[in-house]
Amino acid sequence: MEVNPAFAKIFGYEGREKELKKINAEDLFFKADDRKKFLKALEKEGMVRHFETKYVTRDNTVIFGRESAWIAHENGEKIIEGIFQDITQQRKIEEDARFYNSLLRHDIYNKNEIAIGYLGLLKNSDLSEKDMEIVTKAVRAITEGNKLIEAVKKLEIINDKKEMSDIAIDEVMEQVISHYSEEAKKRDIEVAYKPSGAVVRGNELVEDVFSNLIKNSIEHSYAQHITIYAKDYDDGWNIYIEDDGVGIPSDAKNKVFQQGWKGERAAREAAWGFTW
Repeated sequence: MEVNPAFAKIFGYEGREKELKKINAEDLFFKADDRKKFLKALEKEGMVRHFETKYVTRDNTVIFGRESAWIAHENGEKIIEGIFQDITQQRKIEEDARFYNSLLRHDIYNKNEIAIGYLGLLKNSDLSEKDMEIVTKAVRAITEGNKLIEAVKKLEIINDKKEMSDIAIDEVMEQVISHYSEEAKKRDIEVAYKPSGAVVRGNELVEDVFSNLIKNSIEHSYAQHITIYAKDYDDGWNIYIEDDGVGIPSDAKNKVFQQGWKGERAAREAAWGFTW
């Protein structure tokens, strides 16, 4: 194994390059299985980009590394060339940020629950119809905020697991539509879904995606009918959510996926809109 001075320094072999040459590359991996996964991906694709895992230095210190490698040929022999980056400090910063975010979410969630409790007491007092409406809206807003906190928590867990499974779209749609059926009824909106038998690969966030889309359509489209259906194409399923509401102005359609953009009506009404 031939390395440059920077690599030798990272692994504690600075001035001991001859010692490093006698070591098998797999001995630098914290887990032997990670080396096998790395080689398997390399053999399959001929190149591996940004492979991240734990490594072990000369004094048995565990570090995090990011490695990109490719297969090359030298003197008629196949060799592996690559670039290694020590990301231990970056990982520590990310873990600290995750911890503080978790702590912050927990505290905000608890404070919100206390606020909902006090508002509940207020609702049981002798309020005018107008004041009752204001309190109800406040409770709804705080509850939606807590749902966002739960969604962020779920996203963090899913990102750590990175697990995918088969998702039956019919079941997801039935559950989401049922959840918002009362709200749709209040607004005289008919939500129609045509079962398709579609099955896609995904995780728990699939339901959140459609829940958000259907919720926005019910609350902000001013529609009378919402139609949901799926079509099977060669490259996968396309799922359509259509409504006969006010729609998006033509001059705004190219902006809806720009981060932080809000439509004029959404800005006036302080709605969630397409902000992401």
